[in-house]
Amino acid sequence: MTGYGAPPQAYTRDTLVKAIDWIAEQPEHLRSQATNADALVALYLQFKRRSKASDTHPVSGEAFTQDLKNLAKNLEQFSAPEKPTNEKKPTPPQKSVPPSSPQQPVSERVGASPAFASSEVSQGASRGPQWNVDSLSWSQASALKKRLNLSDEGEALRMLIALGSEKLKALLP
Repeated sequence: MTGYGAPPQAYTRDTLVKAIDWIAEQPEHLRSQATNADALVALYLQFKRRSKASDTHPVSGEAFTQDLKNLAKNLEQFSAPEKPTNEKKPTPPQKSVPPSSPQQPVSERVGASPAFASSEVSQGASRGPQWNVDSLSWSQASALKKRLNLSDEGEALRMLIALGSEKLKALLP
């Protein structure tokens, strides 16, 4: 070992001559580290590697701040336009499902006629589907929506249903 932390290595006379020329131009603290030919060549090669890396990847504080500004501008296109804070958001309906009606179709549970159901579907396209779930399920969907940054609770409920279905398929033969 050279005492410098670099293992001994093979080098040519040309490399040694270049290292000697290089060390002559270096400050005293570097010259004192070059105690023998192995240490000198190790310092020289290390310097060459570092200078190549810095030449290919120059780091500048100004370039970094400019890149950050450009990123901030580019990220603005993804942010949603801010709505005034004085508007109240409509709260989703929290209906509970009667425990005795799982086999009944939805139109019978709600007590609606098929004509009413079709108009409800056309309204639902503009506002999104209405979910007939209990408050506990709705709060779990809200928590999942917040945690995964989903657009609405309906998306969270669909995810919960899909995952629950997959888990049940795996559990039940």
